Amino acid sequence: MLTVLVIFAFLIICLGDVFSKEFSKEGLWDYGIFAVITYAAGTFVWLQILLRTKTLGITGTLWNIGSILAGLVIGVVLYNEQLSCQQWIGIIFAIAAIVLLTA
Repeated sequence: MLTVLVIFAFLIICLGDVFSKEFSKEGLWDYGIFAVITYAAGTFVWLQILLRTKTLGITGTLWNIGSILAGLVIGVVLYNEQLSCQQWIGIIFAIAAIVLLTA
């Protein structure tokens, strides 16, 4: 059940990221409002995850790194954003952090 919650939360946050990007491109407040709503829903699911794990340090770190990687994938795949070599190295460190924190 926890894995399902985490996946669901990341999908909600990804949707919020898409609305945020569209808001930044178009300037339409509809996108901004949808972003706030989806981020609030994602936070609610995050609280449910935290309630079950009861470990803020590890869970929070994994949540933040996962959100960063999800936003990165959205930027690169949907919006053709480019990454520098230094940014790729940062991504490798983020993935290494996930591996080390979940080992």
